[in-house]
This record gives sequence, C-alpha cells and structure tokens, in this order.
Amino acid sequence: MDKVDRLKKKVKEKKEEKVTEELQEQAKVLGIKEIVEDWSETDASTPTIVHMGKNGSYRVDDQQFALMFLEVFQGEDKDGNLIPKYANVGKMLGIPRNTLHDWWRKREEIQAQQSTLMSKGMDYISTGMMVEMIRMLKSLGNVDYDDMIHNSSDMKNFIQLMNMMTNKIRLFTNQSTSNVAHAHQVEMVIPED
Repeated sequence: MDKVDRLKKKVKEKKEEKVTEELQEQAKVLGIKEIVEDWSETDASTPTIVHMGKNGSYRVDDQQFALMFLEVFQGEDKDGNLIPKYANVGKMLGIPRNTLHDWWRKREEIQAQQSTLMSKGMDYISTGMMVEMIRMLKSLGNVDYDDMIHNSSDMKNFIQLMNMMTNKIRLFTNQSTSNVAHAHQVEMVIPED
C-alpha cells in the first residue's frame, strides 16, 4: 500500500509541475511571468496584486483585472469544456477562489459596470479639465506682457502654458494637436509601350 501511495504522490507532483509550467508559459506571453513564477508558494506574507477595500469589497477595476486572468488561465473539465483555473488565479492575485467563481458568474454585469464607469468617468474628467482650462484662461487676463518680455523664464512658461491650452482645446474639439501640414503629391507615371 505504501508503494502505491508514493506512486500516486509522484504522479500528482508531476501533474502539478506540468500545470505550473503551462501557467508560467501563459504568463510569459502576457508579460506577467514574475507574478506566476512562485504562485504555488504563495502564503500570507506574499504581497498580492489586488487588495480588498476597507469595507471588504473590491473595486470594479480589480474585478476586471481578475476576470482578465480568469479568461486567460483556463483548462478543460471532464467534458472538454474550458473553465477558469480559479485556485491558481486566486493564488496569483490573492483573491479567494469562491469570490473569483462568483465574479465569473456575474462577469457580464461587471463588464457593464466597467463600461458605464468608463463613459461617465470620461465625462467627469473632461468637465474637470475644461474647468481648469477656463481658470487658466481667466488668469491670463492678469498677465503683464511687457514685464514678461524682460524675464525669459516667465516668457518660456507662458508659451508652454499657451501651447498646452491650445492642444487641450484641440483635443476637446476633435482636432489635430499637431501643427504640421502635410502636402501630399502624386507623381504622374507614364506607362511604357
């Protein structure tokens, strides 16, 4: 009996070693090899990538990050269907397996939250940027251009400010931020007989 147990243990170790090598290869492709290299040795002292919030919840970006890992690190079940490797991803990210399983079941809802956040977030950012640009424009009314000419660093800062404002305005109005004009010319080619 002892020999059979040792043989089972050896087979299990080889299988785990193969899974680890597959995970490391997938991680190398993603550019996260260092995260996966010692996933099997993860313990409480190992720093994790995703951190739980103060109230015991995770942010939507953390959930998206974990879903990305769950989509990449998958294996076949007994029926040949691809399913996420919850335990392995959980060890890599420091998230409980059950939490990952729950997120995977609710992935469409989480992705909808992320989509809404991106849309509304960009509205908020553009509003904040516009308010700051208005403040900058108002402050230009107090500039004494005659005094600025005598101080080259003030003039340089002023020019940089104006360039930045011009570029931001162009971005907000979907215009090019480059002042380079391209002249496209096509040379006529006469076919040879």
